[in-house]
Amino acid sequence: MRTVRVAAGCVLMSLGLGERPAGTQVANEPDPCGDAASDGEQGACWNQEADKADLQMKEALDALLAKLPARGAAELKKAQKAWLEYREAHLTMLYTVDNPDGRRRVDGLTCAAIARRELALSRTRELKRLLKPPADDEICRL
Repeated sequence: MRTVRVAAGCVLMSLGLGERPAGTQVANEPDPCGDAASDGEQGACWNQEADKADLQMKEALDALLAKLPARGAAELKKAQKAWLEYREAHLTMLYTVDNPDGRRRVDGLTCAAIARRELALSRTRELKRLLKPPADDEICRL
C-alpha cells in the first residue's frame, strides 16, 4: 500500500497539485480510500471516487450548458470535448512515464484513478465558477 501512496504522490506532483500524500485533497479533507485494506481495494475505491468526480463534473457541465445561449453552449461542448481528450492523453502519458515497460501494475492503475479524480474535481471547480455571475471588479473570466 505504501508503494501506491508514493506513486500516487508522484502523479499528483506531476499534475502540479503539490506535495500531498495520495488521497489527501484540498485543505483537510479525509482520504476517501484510507480504509481500503488491500491494493485491489484501494484501486477499486479510487476508481469509484474518480467516477463520482466525473459525475459531479457532468452535472456542473449540464448546469452551465442550460444557462448559456446556443452559441456559448456549442463552444462549451467543444471545449469540454477537447478537455476530455487532453485528460485522456495526459493520463496515458503519466501511465507510460511511470510504467515504461507497459505492464499493468495495480499501483499504476490506482494512480491513474487518483489523477483522473483530481483532474475532474479541478474541472468541476472551473465549471462551477463560470456558473456564478462575475464579480463587480472582475474584468476577464479566466
